Parts: sequence; structure tokens; C-alpha cells
Amino acid sequence: MNNRKCTLSDIAKATGLSITTVSRAINGARYVSEKNKQLVSAAKKELEYTPNLIARSLKIQHTNQIMLCLPDNNPFYYGMIAAIDKECKKTGYTLLLTFYDKDDNEQFKVIKRAHNGFLDGLILICINVNEQVIEELNHLNIGVVLVGYHAFNFLRFNRKFDYVATDTKSGIYASTKKLVEIGCTKIAYIGMKLNTTTAIERFEGYKMAMMESGLKIIEKYNGFADNYEQLGYKMGIEYIRNKDIPEAICAANDMVVLGLLSAFREYGIDVTKTVNIIGMDNTFIGEKVSPTISSVDIMSTGLGENAIKLLLNRLKDKSIGYQDVVLSPMFIGRESSGNII
Repeated sequence: MNNRKCTLSDIAKATGLSITTVSRAINGARYVSEKNKQLVSAAKKELEYTPNLIARSLKIQHTNQIMLCLPDNNPFYYGMIAAIDKECKKTGYTLLLTFYDKDDNEQFKVIKRAHNGFLDGLILICINVNEQVIEELNHLNIGVVLVGYHAFNFLRFNRKFDYVATDTKSGIYASTKKLVEIGCTKIAYIGMKLNTTTAIERFEGYKMAMMESGLKIIEKYNGFADNYEQLGYKMGIEYIRNKDIPEAICAANDMVVLGLLSAFREYGIDVTKTVNIIGMDNTFIGEKVSPTISSVDIMSTGLGENAIKLLLNRLKDKSIGYQDVVLSPMFIGRESSGNII
């Protein structure tokens, strides 16, 4: 069996046309007669011709590929991925997906690969927006949208990309204030390690709400780690064994809450009668567990829709000014926070 790939030369020989005419017919160029188009079309089918996409991309400087780079595989990103993929399919782009596992070095490797990666555009979901990230993105000669989790001031940077974010600091602030409003004074915070801008901003939202309310932050109640569900479980077990469960818990994401619920369930504790818990992300999991999880919706789908819209606009017209889109979070009340609506 001959596995040699069919070339333009093969089609030219089969049709008696020049390679130039065959190429023009395949690429839909003008000045090719209908008869010759039909000859080329029939030969393509018979010879099972498939175009060399890499060679074509080099020639036309266009790959029809967009990369989405994520910190991890948190269920929060599912809505974002679906929204971006939907628009890519509508507009003829292929979506490539990669993860950097919340490792800054891996993130920079992905950015550097984008220099030579046959991409038209990159959407980078970044949990640690800083000067180095901005500098690396500025060097890319493709369309770029940075997605973050706080309002970032780019005034001192000559940035060359668009930015989409949800202000999660204000979301944590609002959820903490809701817990205060129903009379809670011992309010714990459980979240990611304080080594990224996203983690720091969320914790700042909690601290701001506590300080404004004149409440003391009780350090022993708070926990920080990046294995979220395990962290929630560990903190829940500590509260139970110390016989000191806080009145309320503000969690940096819903995975932390899942861990807490597992710990309380293991000891037969009814969360709805013991503690008020609010998570963040509003993942689909929050509606599937018992009790259902109150959460701050930080607009996964909205982030994806805005990111791909900005990128596609940029790919159509590189001259338009760089834009910021900052979304507002929304509290979704469910069973885990009792009577907070």
C-alpha cells in the first residue's frame, strides 16, 4: 500500500494542468475556469488530497488556532471553556487547551512557546498578574487576552493586550459582610496560599470587611493551602476535634466548601444548624451536594464570552485600542448559609 501523501504535483499530473492553476483552484483564487475547478475537485477526491496546513499557515501568516491556557482543571473553568469553544467553532478557529498547574515557571514556558507555536491568539487565565507576566505577554506578536481575578491598574505599563477580569476582592468582601449582617462575629477564612495576586486580593476583601465591622480576625480559624478540597476537610476536622467551630466560614472557592462538608458529614454534624458557609466560583457542584452551597458567582461564562469577543475583534483589527472589561460578582444564596438570601 502506498502511504505517500498526495501533492499539488500529483493533481497537476492527473489533470494536465499547471501546479499554479491547481494551487489557485484549491485556494479559491479568481481567474480559474469552472471546467478546471471541476477537474481539480475530482482529482482531489480521487487522490485523497489533504492540504499541508503548516505550509499554508507559513504562507498566509494565519493558523486559525487559538490557545486557552488555564492554571488548573478546577470545575469553575468549564463554563469559560464552553463559551470560548462555542465562538471558536462559529468563526472557524480551533481551540487548543493547556494547563500550567499554578506554577509561574510553567506559565512562562507556555508564553514563550506561543512565540513559535503557530497560533493566531492566546487567552491566558492568570492567578498571579505581575510585571513579569505583562512584559512576557508584550513580546508576543499575536492577539492576546489576559484574564484575571481583580481590577488591575495598567496605567504605568505599556501593555499590548486586552484584559478581562472579575473583581473577586469585592466578592469576598460582600460575602463576609453578609455573614456579619446576620450577626456572625467569629468568621473564619479558608483559601489559597497567599503567594499570588488573586489569593492576596481575596484575603484582603475578607480583612477589609472584618475591620470595617469592628471584628477581630481569629488566626486559628483561618487556613491557607493550594489543595483546596483537602484544605477544607483538614480545617473542618480541626474545628470539630478542638470543639471550636466558628459561627461562619468565608471560603475562597467552592472546592474548599466541599472539603468542609465532607468533614462535618463524617462526624454527623448538620451544617445548616451549626455554621454558615459561603464559597466562591458558583460551580455546578454547588447545586448537586447536600446542603447546597451558597457561593459568589464570579462569572466563568461571562469571562469566557468577553475574552473571546475581545480576541476575535483584535484579530480582525489590530489597530483598535487595548480594552479592560471588569465584571461584578454576584452572591447566590443556598442552604449552606442558612437564611442569607
